[in-house]
Amino acid sequence: MSEENLCDLLQVESIADSRAIRPAYRRLMLLHHPDRNPGPDAQEMTQRLNHAYEVLRNADRRAAYDNELFGWVEELSPESGPERTGPTPGKGTFSWISRSV
Repeated sequence: MSEENLCDLLQVESIADSRAIRPAYRRLMLLHHPDRNPGPDAQEMTQRLNHAYEVLRNADRRAAYDNELFGWVEELSPESGPERTGPTPGKGTFSWISRSV
C-alpha cells in the first residue's frame, strides 16, 4: 500500500478513539504549523496532519479507511444483519481474513 498509515502519522494506536486522536492532532499541529515552524516541509506536514485528522475523526470516513487498511469484510446474514470481522475498536478479540493476491 503506497498510502501512509494515518494512525502512525498522528502517533496514535490503530484502535484510538476521538479522545486520543484530537489531543495528538493538536500537539502535532502546534509542533509542525508553518506559523511556528520555519522548516521547508512544515506546509506539507500540516496538510498531511489535517487529512489524517479529517479521516480519523469522522465515523464514516474512519470505517472506510479501516476497511481499506485492515481488509474488513462485511457479511450479510439473514438472521443477524451485517457483521464485521477484523479488529474492532474497543473489543478485545478479532480475527483476520486472509486475502489471496
